[in-house]
Amino acid sequence: MNTDISEVITRLGTSLKEGDCPDPQMFKIFGPGETRTAFKNIGLISLNNLIRYAGLAQHETVLDIGCGIGRVALPLTHYLDSSARYYGIDPVKEAISWCRDNISSKHTNFSFEHVDWYNKMYNKRGTVDPASYKFSWENGSFDLVYLFSVFTHIKPDTLRNYLSEIKRMLTKNGRVFMTMFIVDEDTERRIDNNETHRPFFKADENYWTDHRDIHESAMAYRYAYVQDLLKDLGLQMSDSYIPGGWREKKAGQDILVAWNR
Repeated sequence: MNTDISEVITRLGTSLKEGDCPDPQMFKIFGPGETRTAFKNIGLISLNNLIRYAGLAQHETVLDIGCGIGRVALPLTHYLDSSARYYGIDPVKEAISWCRDNISSKHTNFSFEHVDWYNKMYNKRGTVDPASYKFSWENGSFDLVYLFSVFTHIKPDTLRNYLSEIKRMLTKNGRVFMTMFIVDEDTERRIDNNETHRPFFKADENYWTDHRDIHESAMAYRYAYVQDLLKDLGLQMSDSYIPGGWREKKAGQDILVAWNR
């Protein structure tokens, strides 16, 4: 880790208190419970990655798609300055309510929006089709759009729509930061040999899933498909993705960053 970034994250870790984090009961909305310590630490690691790989500056305007219960928003309240603007959006109404009550109420440059996107895994009663959804923000609104573990739970038509909308909303030279499970040739071999963290199986020419009935449980995309999609939409990807630890049966998704050149 860059020394300057390390110092920033250490300082933020001291200023962000575990008592600022949601009650652990809230974590059950998104799956197995976790501790406030883990919630805080993962948020700090996520912010470190935004600074390190996407160059997030303290004055920028950002959009957090799939913001959840503010895992990244909370440390950002200690990093972004008063000229910055943060917008979070999520399909889980309870999560957005918590963020509004506990973050926006204290930080007026932080806003949260609920959209009732349908998702077979996380929001089965959703009434909004994410594959055709148009985000409310104007063209060129954001310096950075980021998505942590969102593209691991959406199908190709939604993936394309989100990236198309992100391209529209980014400023010139704005960035999109995303975490995914990426399948290159070596990873495909590992999947075939059951050597990855999840027992993925091929569901389509371009993606794998860990659940035969609910593909949105966890999805992995073919690297060449993602590269072609970004190029087709006019987003310039970095030289390669940053590999996570999931191939070695550890936590950690892959990181991709692309620019609106």
